[in-house]
Amino acid sequence: MATEDKNTMAVVSSGNNNTGQNVSKNKVLSEVTAEYLSMIDVDNPPLPFEIEGDILAEVKNYMLPNGMTLQSFIEAKHPAAVSLITWDISTAVDPDNYSILVKVPPENPQSFKISYRFNYNAVTKALDPTISDAKNLLDAAQPVIIEVADKDVKDFMAINDSLEQLSYLAPCLQSQADVLKGYTSCVCEQNDQKAIAIFRNWKSILAKHPQWTPDATLNWFEKKDGKIVRTKAIGLKAVNSILQATESCVK
Repeated sequence: MATEDKNTMAVVSSGNNNTGQNVSKNKVLSEVTAEYLSMIDVDNPPLPFEIEGDILAEVKNYMLPNGMTLQSFIEAKHPAAVSLITWDISTAVDPDNYSILVKVPPENPQSFKISYRFNYNAVTKALDPTISDAKNLLDAAQPVIIEVADKDVKDFMAINDSLEQLSYLAPCLQSQADVLKGYTSCVCEQNDQKAIAIFRNWKSILAKHPQWTPDATLNWFEKKDGKIVRTKAIGLKAVNSILQATESCVK
């Protein structure tokens, strides 16, 4: 009996020791888990790398009304900080929604850092600003449409008609890797006096109409008996881009 009691006591003692060790291990695991969870932003948990990359690519290539992508528009706004701009993504509260934060460092000692924050819905492809700087950025990307006044129709038609006259440049421009640089090659390097005269006239007309802002679209509506019978539009962004490309010869 004495031997049996000792063996029984040994087993019980061993069991108690194992229980104590298990409790100790569980406590350590709980502490480690708690510490790990405390490092995670519960509202914005990390995303798998492949999803993060796909969504960021969509947002960067989001096409704005002005014809530029979100990334190219931001970089055009901050040319001195292009290589330093950072893009961060995290999940938002609602499913399929993501929070995008774009940070732009100061571009010079007198400027301040700027942040643009957006919500992006991966299903509807909707991009919404969540702070004022982001809203102002998207507002600036809205196209400016100007209706041509009756007194300005002659100048409007002069640009419109001359654009059609430049169709003879098409074969040369199509052979160039970059169309805008092609104007430099096809007009300036070849000393095309016809095109140079047209572009000089453009500059003269635009100087007369400061209200025709560089990125605006000019709309003209021809009316007869109170009804619109013909419409024409000119994108001044393209006109000004051509003038910049031929600046070396159009003076």
